[in-house]
Amino acid sequence: MDARTLMELFTSDYHKIYRYLEHLFSDMPVGSTQMLLLLYLEKKSEQRDVFPKELAQFFQIRSSSITHLLNNLEETGYLRRLQLKKDRRLKRLVLTPKGKALAQEGQSVVEIFLAHTLRGTTPEQLKIVEQVLLQIDKNINF
Repeated sequence: MDARTLMELFTSDYHKIYRYLEHLFSDMPVGSTQMLLLLYLEKKSEQRDVFPKELAQFFQIRSSSITHLLNNLEETGYLRRLQLKKDRRLKRLVLTPKGKALAQEGQSVVEIFLAHTLRGTTPEQLKIVEQVLLQIDKNINF
């Protein structure tokens, strides 16, 4: 496959994935980006504290955009920002029970998404995809 065809495939799949997630999350009270933030918080906060800067880096979103998304999630009762005693400038993000429930519902939707999009893919192919995506991530990590 030549580079141009590969780029077209990346672009097409990126937009299809985005639209498909938007469709799957359309019945949720938050948009797909906010849902993915909640899912990330649910998973990572079990292991350690999570801060807005980490979300901005992981999702490759400007800090001001993360602030806007988090304000909305906080106003609607899905998460809280808690000050650290050792550094009051830092605010760790914590899902509320309402946020945890929504994240669990969102995880069910993600499982449907993965089952559908990966249908017919062998474990060997998935391992190759994982390796390629990790290499791409390493190459474009800036």
